[in-house]
Amino acid sequence: MEISAQYVMTPKELRRGLLAIGPVRQLVVYAAVLIAPAAGATHWFSQVNAFSLVVLAVLEPLAWYFVLRAQRRQIVRLSVPTTLALSAESVTITLPESQVTHRWSAFLKLASARDFWLFYTNKQCAVIVPKRAFSGEQRAEIEEFVRRAV
Repeated sequence: MEISAQYVMTPKELRRGLLAIGPVRQLVVYAAVLIAPAAGATHWFSQVNAFSLVVLAVLEPLAWYFVLRAQRRQIVRLSVPTTLALSAESVTITLPESQVTHRWSAFLKLASARDFWLFYTNKQCAVIVPKRAFSGEQRAEIEEFVRRAV
């Protein structure tokens, strides 16, 4: 497999990709914490004092503020012309000011979403690759490669 493409990720694509990588998992945890009392898990909450609940109520919005602020900075930094070269051995990502090559063995997981592929380097970090950057034939070849890798 020798495939190369050039693209610029749109802010909308980057937001969707970043949500697929990280904050969505955080939302699931928050939803579980909010739903647990309704499901009868009130014993745990009876052990938590009121001060802790107030601290959580104040810190959660602050945490989200910092997560979203960091995400906005990433989007600006990543919305640049990018060249992606895929081979049977590695992935090379070239940005205007840098170039990085990862062997396929460096990725923990390869995932396919509707509009992009995610090549995870760890549980919270992935290379977001828009499918629109590739021809139909190239997309099929990459999909097959990702399917075999999973």
